[in-house]
Amino acid sequence: MAKYTYLLHISNIKITDTIKNGHHPALVELDTEEGWSNIGEFLNIISTENKDIKILFEHRSDILTEDELFLTR
Repeated sequence: MAKYTYLLHISNIKITDTIKNGHHPALVELDTEEGWSNIGEFLNIISTENKDIKILFEHRSDILTEDELFLTR
């Protein structure tokens, strides 16, 4: 569907034996072995299919430290 998508909203979620941390920032340092999605790989796949796609990163900034929030810019 990537080549037909105009606007994509992205956030991250941790899935292990339960689902946790909905709308967590999509930070590249989150480890897939701990249950996080691989956002970097996902964005690479999407961008090869659609160079004009618009991406909106949704997240709860209240769960980040000031340093982490600065890195999401």
